[in-house]
This record gives sequence, C-alpha cells and structure tokens, in this order.
Amino acid sequence: MLLLSVSLFAIAFSQPPGGGAPPGDSSGPTDDSSSSDTTCDMYGGSASYAETVDSGASTRTLTSAGCPNHYAICTGKGFSVCGAEGEEGTDTEASGSDGSKVITIPLYPKLQPNGASTDLEYTLGEIATALNGVSIFNGAVSQTELLVVDDCSSEWMGFDCCGGHAENSGDYHYHFAPACLMDQAGTTNGHSNQLGWAFDGFPIYGIYSVGGVQVQNCGTEGADATYCQDECGGIEFTDSSVDEYGYRYYFTGEQGDLGTLPMYPRPGGDDPASAFDKFYPYTIKCYRGYRESEDDSAGVDGTTENFVAQPVDGYVDAHPTVCTATTWECTDGVTTYSNPGTSVQTDETTTTTTTVVDTTTTVVDTTTTTTPVVEEETDAPVG
Repeated sequence: MLLLSVSLFAIAFSQPPGGGAPPGDSSGPTDDSSSSDTTCDMYGGSASYAETVDSGASTRTLTSAGCPNHYAICTGKGFSVCGAEGEEGTDTEASGSDGSKVITIPLYPKLQPNGASTDLEYTLGEIATALNGVSIFNGAVSQTELLVVDDCSSEWMGFDCCGGHAENSGDYHYHFAPACLMDQAGTTNGHSNQLGWAFDGFPIYGIYSVGGVQVQNCGTEGADATYCQDECGGIEFTDSSVDEYGYRYYFTGEQGDLGTLPMYPRPGGDDPASAFDKFYPYTIKCYRGYRESEDDSAGVDGTTENFVAQPVDGYVDAHPTVCTATTWECTDGVTTYSNPGTSVQTDETTTTTTTVVDTTTTVVDTTTTTTPVVEEETDAPVG
C-alpha cells in the first residue's frame, strides 16, 4: 500500500511561557504526551499544532503543546492566580510545551453499524482535540454531575471569554463552543469551518451547519428538520461542499462575545433554561465511530469515494481579544452586563467598555466566512 506521510508544523512564538503582553499591544487514541509541561503564555503565544497522516498505518497523528492560542487568564475561582467571579486573575493555570501532546486517531473513520455508539456522557478528561491543540471535554464536571447553564454556581463561572478554563492538572479545555477559535476559523457559505477532531476520527465543526443553520437537538423547538444533531452531538449526511465524511460532530450553543468574563453568551443565550433541551451535550456525548485502538471490522465506511487523506492546518496565531472584568450580576444563568471583545472577522475594533446587554440582540457574526480520566474535575469555581 502506498505510504503517504505528510507533516505540517506550525509554532507560534510571541512571548515566553507564563506572562507576556496581549497580542497587538480506558480505550482511547494513542497518546504519547510528555509530562515536561510549563505554564502556557496567558495571551496565546505558546500554542503549536501539527498533523501527520500515514495511509499505511491508517492513522492521523496530532502533535501540539496543548496550550491555547488565545487569552487564558484564570477567572471565577478566587484563589491563587485566579480572579473572582467576573474578574481577571494574574496568570493562567494552563500548562503545556511544544510537542508534549501527541494523539493518534483513525485516518479512515468508520461508523458503528445500525446507529450504535460508545457512551461518553460521564467520561472525564479529553475526548477530542481542537485544531489549536486544546483538549475538548464533554458536558460532565464529575462522574455524576453535568454542567447546568442556568445555575450561577455552576462551573461555567470559571470559563474565560474564549470559552475555556484549566483544571488543576493544567489541562486547558473546552466544554462549550470555543468563542475565540470559532471566530478565528470563521465560516464558509454559512457553514462553520472545522475546529477539531474527535478521537474516532470524525471532524468537529462550530455551531453552524449547511446554509448557516444553527445546530440544535433534533425535535426541539426551532431545530432544523434536516441539519439537527443526534444524541451523540453529530449529524450523518454527505455534502462535498462541507467535507468528504459521512458524519461529523458540531459544537452547539452561541458565539461568545469575545470579551465578557465569564464567557457570554452561553448556550441558550438569554434563555439559559432552554440550553439543556436544545443544545446539550454542547460537544460530544458519544462516539458514533471507533477509536484508533478498537476493532472496526464491522463498521461502515465513514468517508466518501472522493475522500483524500491529508493533514489539516491548525490555528497557532494568537487571537487578539482580551477579556474584560464584568460587573457581576447573575440570575438563573443570565449575565446582566456584557463587554464585547475584538473579532478577527471584522476590521472594526469593538469597544470593551461595560454596556447593558440588549436582550433583543444576539451577539453573533455569521457574515464571514485518550484515555478517559477517572478523576473528578476539581476546578469548579467557588460558588
């Protein structure tokens, strides 16, 4: 068999790890990650990401620092380097180093037959990797507890304006749609561009499907009849204008405003009580495919006949936004004030002064184009 080995490597160097100035001013994938991590640059200057595809071994290898390419100063915890709720801390808790994170996933993914899937709902730890090297978690915060969007004491109080936070081990990760990465990736013909890979080899996109349809759970109020997600958090269809896969996952929720601490709007926007019904699991609840170490001989091809295996470019350039402290008033998950940040999808710089949220306006720009961890997360902010 022809062996194709292609490697793309990109590293962003702007500030030394830890500090710096804002830019412009069980059965899982193979993981050969190193433990020699250092504190990530808190403004995104230490991100790295590369892919290598090997058609002989039928694998795609993702190599990164595990550091976000955007603002990641700790908020919502109120101790150590972390600010209190709605306040900026003094540094990030995220840690990683160039090339320290290595994940191998299937190059030619297959779907489990008859709609079968592998449950991940209460699996803790990384279940997918974003194209900036950041870990993607599911909607669980413990082996028995899920994120509650309309609860002001829930873990999202510690999410920065880019949509992530770090657990105590230093693993920075997303539970919700990653606002800064999604803004950086943009859309094509209304469809979100790819943001990451699930560990079963299928791609992950932002919150918009074909024609700009905002993805919701099938059967919920406002959901599109065709482009709505299944229980796992994905949609099965073929469309060469999107990709050459037969299945793909989507983040669900809202495009964050890139400035407010904690991240806002969150899934459900100004109606957070609807978030679970319409948008859960926010990332991935179950794998429809097989992980790299699993027997996929009974599976159904997850790619079209036109599929060409090639590495995907990642995002390592630092996103320019800087999160801003928010006058914290929260009732049932609704943030009273918003501090919009800087988008790379416009030439205009959005003012970051505190403004009252207009609940009739949604801050969304759609005009532009592992092994499970068995420990509970201990990074929930102090309520």
